Amino acid sequence: ACDNESGNNNQMGAFGPGPSTADSLNSDSIQYPYTATYADQFSVGNSQHAQTVLNVWKSWDSGNMSQSKDAFADSVTMVFADGSTLKGNPDSIINASQQYRNNYDTISTTLEAVVPLKVDEKNETWVSVWGVETTTKNGKKDSMKLHETWRLNNAGKIYHVQQYFAKPPITDTL
Repeated sequence: ACDNESGNNNQMGAFGPGPSTADSLNSDSIQYPYTATYADQFSVGNSQHAQTVLNVWKSWDSGNMSQSKDAFADSVTMVFADGSTLKGNPDSIINASQQYRNNYDTISTTLEAVVPLKVDEKNETWVSVWGVETTTKNGKKDSMKLHETWRLNNAGKIYHVQQYFAKPPITDTL
C-alpha cells in the first residue's frame, strides 16, 4: 500500500516496515527462511480500530467492562496466554470479563505500542498491542508484559483476541 500524497510505502513485511515488492524488489529476490502458514503480507490499517481496542483496555483498567459492550461482534472468541478460552456473545463476554476483573483491587496498563494492521491476502483487520499490565490483588502487586492481537470484522467489531504474556525482566529498561 502506498500513501498517494507522500509516496510513503506503508507495507509491512515479516519483520516490520519495508519496501513492497512492487516498489524496488522483485518478489522472487526475497526468500524467507520460513513460509508463513497464515499470512505474510500486512499493511498499516485504520487507526480507529486501534482506538476501539485501546478503549477496551481502558475499560479493563477502570474495572467497568460494560463500557465496552458495543465494541464486540455477535460472536467472540478470546484465547488467553494460559491457554484458556472464552467464547460467546457480547453480554457473556462482558459478564465473564467483569467477574474476572473483580478479582483485582486495581489494574494499570502502560501502553508500549499499538499497530492497526490489514492482512492483505486475507482481507482481515488486526490490531497488535504491546504493554505492561500491573495488578494489585489483596495488597500484592504483580506485573506482566502483554502482547495481544485483536481481530475486527468489517463493521469494526472485535471477534477474536489472542493474548501472550511474559514476566518482565527484573532489570527491565524497555
